[in-house]
Amino acid sequence: MPQLDKYIFIPTVFWLVLLFLFFYFLVLRQGLPTIFKILRYRNKFLMEYNVSLDIIEKEVVLLKEASLNFDNSFIGIYKILADDVSRIIDDSFFFSSIAVSYTHLTLPTIYSV
Repeated sequence: MPQLDKYIFIPTVFWLVLLFLFFYFLVLRQGLPTIFKILRYRNKFLMEYNVSLDIIEKEVVLLKEASLNFDNSFIGIYKILADDVSRIIDDSFFFSSIAVSYTHLTLPTIYSV
């Protein structure tokens, strides 16, 4: 087999070790610092994103609570307003019927003079 020939085997191992060391130092000097910078930037970005996400989640909770409070207060005001309006309408019909009956009773006496 030509791969195991003793004249070819030693130069093949030499070039294998030489190319391996070249790529090892290339990755060690160029690749790993770049990967480290990317991971550090990514971690910083995710931390800032998590902080802003927490703030946004708190704002969402506060907005939901405010919306519920507003809805509940609006419903309460609407109920009170509806009761007041119906009472005012009932009172106006009552007073208008009294005024009409009083007018019918007093008009002949006023004009009869």
